[in-house]
Amino acid sequence: MKKSLPILLLIIAVALSSCIDTGDNPLIGTWGVSRIEYYTADIVGNPIPSTLETYNYTPDASNGIKMVFKADNTGVLDDRSGETPSIERFTYRYNAREQELYMKTDKESFTLYIEDISANAFTYLNEYENHKMERTYLKRLGKTRTSKANRTEPRPVKPGSLLSSQR
Repeated sequence: MKKSLPILLLIIAVALSSCIDTGDNPLIGTWGVSRIEYYTADIVGNPIPSTLETYNYTPDASNGIKMVFKADNTGVLDDRSGETPSIERFTYRYNAREQELYMKTDKESFTLYIEDISANAFTYLNEYENHKMERTYLKRLGKTRTSKANRTEPRPVKPGSLLSSQR
């Protein structure tokens, strides 16, 4: 019994550590974009006010932007907000401990930093160029979508941004 106790404790420790790392994935589901901010950050990461561009959306609109995260670590980005609607598939990995979301499309890879997450909303930050930032606010969607979006002018092309118009 004394010889098997350390082995048993090791097995339990490994099992518990794997449960802590994976846990439930709070991202699984459908999310609608409610706001996107593009800005240049200062040396400590704060937005420089004169560079801030804000675009507002109705998260559940048929001509809005939605992201679907599936349990098998795949997803769909459906952007119907611009002149040309686009649907793009992606794979992802969520690291709850580091609050990072790694996404890969056919064209690019992204490391998004989760700033805030709850059952019904999350915000991520993406640095797509040197000190060029994209902060996106998302809300969990229900099963029905409204037919009209409240949005500002079309977003400009931001190469390297996840939600850049007309990539």
